[in-house]
Amino acid sequence: MSDDFNFVNDPQDMPEEAGYTQLAYTANGEETEADSPSAYTKILEEHDNGERFFYIKCFNGSLLDPWGLYSGRESSIKTEYRKVSRETFDYFSTYLQRRNSLFLTRAQRSFLND
Repeated sequence: MSDDFNFVNDPQDMPEEAGYTQLAYTANGEETEADSPSAYTKILEEHDNGERFFYIKCFNGSLLDPWGLYSGRESSIKTEYRKVSRETFDYFSTYLQRRNSLFLTRAQRSFLND
């Protein structure tokens, strides 16, 4: 395998000139570093066409609730970001802002359909 493609296996090694901007947000809606364990949502925006991709932190195949069963263990459990629809992202972001479990339920149901 060529050294030019190492970033495929390790996203942290992805070159900056990849053509997108990455924004990450904590459970409180504050912007943070993309590789921070406190980040729950991410938005990737391409420079060329402005297309946006939405990601939410997941654990065991479901959305990771920052106030749920695994809260406080984000850095010690195996989490991953999954690409979701804008609708799922909006529901989850609203849940993070308001802590109304209705929006978490809607986000989880929408996530199943993504």
